[in-house]
Amino acid sequence: VENELGAKIFDRSASPLTITYAEAKYVEAAEKIIGTIQEIYHQNDDLRDTVAGHIRIGCGPQQSPFIIPSILKILIEEYPNIQFSLIEDHKQILEKSLLNGVLDVIVYSGKLNNSSIKSIPVFKEEMLLLAPSGYEPVNTFISKDKEFPCIDLSTMENEPIVLMKKNNQMRAMQDYIFTDNGYAPKVFLETGHWLTSIRMVENGLAFTILPNARTEIEAYKVQKFSFQKDYYREFFIGYRKN
Repeated sequence: VENELGAKIFDRSASPLTITYAEAKYVEAAEKIIGTIQEIYHQNDDLRDTVAGHIRIGCGPQQSPFIIPSILKILIEEYPNIQFSLIEDHKQILEKSLLNGVLDVIVYSGKLNNSSIKSIPVFKEEMLLLAPSGYEPVNTFISKDKEFPCIDLSTMENEPIVLMKKNNQMRAMQDYIFTDNGYAPKVFLETGHWLTSIRMVENGLAFTILPNARTEIEAYKVQKFSFQKDYYREFFIGYRKN
């Protein structure tokens, strides 16, 4: 700030520090700006109760039960007069519906390669190895940056793995993790649903890799391990540009 003003704002010869005349003027101007901003916020608060309309939201069918209710709860508390409708479908269809004006916003994971859609990152989930209860890994270590013990994925080379079916976005992430760790997994089964994978692990039949979606995994008797590298599934809210 002193560089921008071209003047000292603290008298460093005094103990404790005192502000100079330039700083007093700076604070006075800043308070006026802050007051103007707060006035705008108050005006918006006054208008908030009259905001009404209809928002059409799109989300994937597997993600919707765990994401949409929490989003709507916040929106309804803020804007009780707004109505909502929900379309649950595959990301490609949601993207098309958004561009065609059928939807106002979509919630999705992964990336969209479309310059006509503006995306805002919302949150991300760590990809984890799910192991049967009682499994004792060959080598693990604790990292202060990870919630769960880290496992060396190369030690799993001969273990049976349940994966999502090919052409599935989650399968692409699973394949990438194995490739990035330098080996092809011993595939025990391919499935189209997370729950099948988790149940396979719970029954001690195989291992799998899934995001740390707490509301889906916490209820099951499985062990969770982080990887040495960082792998995440990231969620975004997308809307039409302009």
